[in-house]
Amino acid sequence: MLPPAEKMAAVESLEEAKRLLAEDRALSLRLIDQAGEQALTRKTAAPRAPRFGLPSRSMPAVVAKSQGAGGGMADSLFAGRKREILEHAARTAVAATVSLAIARLVGLPEAEWAAISTLVVTQSTLGAALTISGARFAGTALGAAAGALLGTYLGSGMPVFGAGVFGLGLVCGVLRLDRAAYRFAGITLAIVLLVSRVKPFWTIAAHRFLEVSLGIVTGLLMTAIWPERSSTSAPAHSTSPSRPAR
Repeated sequence: MLPPAEKMAAVESLEEAKRLLAEDRALSLRLIDQAGEQALTRKTAAPRAPRFGLPSRSMPAVVAKSQGAGGGMADSLFAGRKREILEHAARTAVAATVSLAIARLVGLPEAEWAAISTLVVTQSTLGAALTISGARFAGTALGAAAGALLGTYLGSGMPVFGAGVFGLGLVCGVLRLDRAAYRFAGITLAIVLLVSRVKPFWTIAAHRFLEVSLGIVTGLLMTAIWPERSSTSAPAHSTSPSRPAR
């Protein structure tokens, strides 16, 4: 066994070693905490880098510029929409008035049908107007002919009208006309047969056909001379960045 004096010295050396180890550990923890606080301070104080590599001080200008561009585009589209509405209304009014004036000038008894046909045609672009006009023209011709024949030889009773509408549907199917033509044929048949007039059915049918034809021609001419323009379409610009040449 060790003498008491050496035993006491060994115990003191062990306690000193424990104390030094504890101090070193505390000092290391303080250094770690200080380093973390400094890093956090630098992170919060540093300016946040915006996207696209722009400096932070230019962000307000970029935001203001983008807002100004968006507002200007919205105003431009709204103004273009108002111009489109005004132009369409003016074009339709002029076409319908011209059609009505010509029909009255040539002495057609029901000139309003010319204006109605023009109103139908001018609501579309030239390509769509040609399709609508073809269907309306063919249907009116069939309906007027059927009304003149049925009214002259069979009268204008309800069974005759029903048989006429049914027969027009079959004829349009055989001729491969669409339902728009069949609709106009039925409307014309109803006007020729069911509206009370003192004139012969052939005269009524001819007037109806001439009035509609005049309205169709006037609408097509106005659509071709004064075409419909859309102000909402804009050229698309590519926003993808160009790759540098290698």
